[in-house]
Amino acid sequence: MEKVVISTIRELADVRNEYQARKGIIVTTNFLKRDALQRVERERYLLGRVDSDDFKVWVEKIFFEQSWE
Repeated sequence: MEKVVISTIRELADVRNEYQARKGIIVTTNFLKRDALQRVERERYLLGRVDSDDFKVWVEKIFFEQSWE
């Protein structure tokens, strides 16, 4: 699997602008390349990310800590 590249983040930013969304969030089971991560961090109020580590925590919380009663 390849890491998320800056061009993907640019496209997300463009789509967010086009649709006048408050925030664009990329969700991936991988990680972002350094320049892509820097762009998301720089524009943290407009762009967000859920990467591999965040995704694993979310899945564990949802599926393994819930009461199934």
